[in-house]
Amino acid sequence: MKNEYIYKTNERADYSDINCHAWKGSVVNEHAHRDYYEIIIVTGGDLENTVEGETFTLRMGDVLIIRPGSSHKICCEDIGEHYNIAVRSECFERLISGKTAVKNALNEKGFLTVTLNESEYGYIKDCTEKIENGISVSYSYTVAETVISVIFIAAMDNALPDEGSREAAAYYCRDAIKKIENGSLSDKNASEIYRSYPVSHSAFIAEFKRITGKNPSDYLKESKLYRAKNLLLTTSGSVLDISYEVGYESVSHFIKCFKKKYGETPHKYRNENKKEKY
Repeated sequence: MKNEYIYKTNERADYSDINCHAWKGSVVNEHAHRDYYEIIIVTGGDLENTVEGETFTLRMGDVLIIRPGSSHKICCEDIGEHYNIAVRSECFERLISGKTAVKNALNEKGFLTVTLNESEYGYIKDCTEKIENGISVSYSYTVAETVISVIFIAAMDNALPDEGSREAAAYYCRDAIKKIENGSLSDKNASEIYRSYPVSHSAFIAEFKRITGKNPSDYLKESKLYRAKNLLLTTSGSVLDISYEVGYESVSHFIKCFKKKYGETPHKYRNENKKEKY
C-alpha cells in the first residue's frame, strides 16, 4: 500500500490545538490518542475503519469523529483519500459546547459517523484547500474551526432521534427536565412545555412519568416550590419577588401551594430555617 503523508508548512505543530493534514492510500496501524479528538473526512474512494473493534466502510462525504482513548485503525486502497483534523481535547470541548446530542452520542460509543450533504461536503472541501494554501497559521486555524463547526451542525441532525420513536420522547423529556430544574421554563405551564417538543403529547407524558415517576404538571410544580424554598433560605428577596421568579403569577396562590407542600407559609419557613440574616 502507498502511504503518502502530505504536510504543509502553514499547518499547526503537534503541540497546538488543531493539526490538519491530507492522507492518500493510507494504512494506519491500530492506535489511540491520549489527548486528541480525531476527525476524518473522506475525500476520495472508500475508507475501511476499525474503531473499538467495530469495522465499517466510509465513502466520500462521510466523516468519522473519534474520542481520545478509542483504539482505531485505517485501511484504504491506493485511490482512497481523507483529510485529517486532530483537535486537542480542551479545544474540542470548547467547540462542541452546547451541542449536547452530539457529545452524548460520541461519548456513548467512543466515535461518531456523520454523512455530509452535497453542499456541506462541497463547502468543507473548499475549506480544506484554503487550509492547505493559507497565507498564515492563524488564517488556516480559523478556517479549520469553521470546518469543525459545519461538521458539528451536520452531526446534530444525525444525532437527533426519529421524532416518532420512544428514544425521541426520552431525549426531549430529559431536555425538559434539565430546563425545569434550572428554572429556564419557570414562565411555562406543563402543556406549553410538551407542546414545544416534536413528539406526541401522550408519548411525552408517558415517557416523562417513566423517567421521573411524576407527570409533567406535578414535577413542574414541585420543582418551582423546591427552588422557592432554596431562594427563601439563600437570598433576601421578598416572598412576592420569589413567587414571580419561580413562575407564580399570583403570590396568594404561591403561598397556598407552599403551605400545602411544606406545612407553613414562606415567611414562617424563612424565619424558622434561615441561618444567615440579610
